Amino acid sequence: MFKNENFTGLYALTKLAKDTGGLYYGKVSAPRGFYNPVPFKELSPLEQEFALFDLALSDKPVFQAPLEAEMTALAAPFGPDMNLGYVTRLPSPTVEGLAGPKVEIVSFAFDEDENLADLRRAVHDLSEYRDRDVIYASGGLVKPGAYRCRVVIRNLDTGRAAVASCRIFVPPSAASGLRLHSILLLRPGSEPAYLEGSGLAGRRSSAASSWASLYAFDRSLFAPAVGPISAGTSRLFCAVPCSVGGIAEPLIGLRAFLVDMRTGKRTDLEVTLHDRVLWGDLFVQSVELALPGFAPGSYTLYLRAEEKTTRSTANIATELVLR
Repeated sequence: MFKNENFTGLYALTKLAKDTGGLYYGKVSAPRGFYNPVPFKELSPLEQEFALFDLALSDKPVFQAPLEAEMTALAAPFGPDMNLGYVTRLPSPTVEGLAGPKVEIVSFAFDEDENLADLRRAVHDLSEYRDRDVIYASGGLVKPGAYRCRVVIRNLDTGRAAVASCRIFVPPSAASGLRLHSILLLRPGSEPAYLEGSGLAGRRSSAASSWASLYAFDRSLFAPAVGPISAGTSRLFCAVPCSVGGIAEPLIGLRAFLVDMRTGKRTDLEVTLHDRVLWGDLFVQSVELALPGFAPGSYTLYLRAEEKTTRSTANIATELVLR
C-alpha cells in the first residue's frame, strides 16, 4: 500500500478496492497544511519568495496553515510618505510559535484588480516577546481607491508564518473642509508590546509619518482593539482624527450610531468626548461610546461630525464585531 510509515503526511491511502474491470482504485487524503516539505532554510531565495507570495495571495496557502493574527487598516494623512496605516495584533500563542531572532513582517496592499500597490518589509527580533501580545504597525503610500491589505509574519529560520488581512478604502486628499479619518477602536489594557514597521522604500518611518503620532492615546490605559470585541462590553473607546483645513477655531459636535448588519436596525449611541490632541492641521479626538447590551454579531459603527459655525458635516464608518 502507498503509505509512508514515518507519517510524513504526504498522503495516506484510506481505502483500496477493485472495480468490475479488474482495476484498483482508492481514496487518498491528507490534512490541509500538513505535508513533508524541504526545510525552509534549504529553499533557495526565489523559492522562499514564492512561499511568501503564496501566503500573501491565497486564503488557503499551499505550503502551510498559517497561525492566527488580526489586523485593521487606517486611511489618514500620516505624512508625505504615508496615507495608509496597518495595525496588526499577534496573540501571545502566535508570538510563541514565531519567536526568534529573525522574523520578517511584510505588509502588502493589493488594488481592486489584485495588482500589488504597496509592499513594506522589515525584520524584527521577537525572542523577548514570547509571553505577550504584540501590536505591529507599519504604513504605506497608495493612490485613492479600494484595497485588500495583508500582513505576513514569518520566521526566517523555520518558515513558520502567521497571516492577517482586511479591506480599506483610501479617499482622495482634500485641501480644506471638515473630514473624519479612519477610526481606531481601543480597549482598556496596557499589556501588548509595540513594534514599528518600515516607511517609504524600506526606510523606517519618520516621526512625522508614524501611526502612533497621529492616533495618540494613553498606552498605560488603552491598547488597539484589533479583531472582535466582547459582546459584554458596555463602553467602547476610540481615537478619531479630524481635518479642519480652512476653518478657524472649529467647534465640532459628534454623533454616533450602530447598525446591525443582519437586521438593519439602527441604534443611537451616547457619546462622551475626552481629550483632543492637535497634530498639524488635524486634531485627534478621544471618544467614549456607551454600548447598551448589544447581542453578538456584526455591526457598522457610524460617526457623524458637524462644525457648528459653518454647518459643514463629515462621516466615517467602521466594522464592529461583537463576540
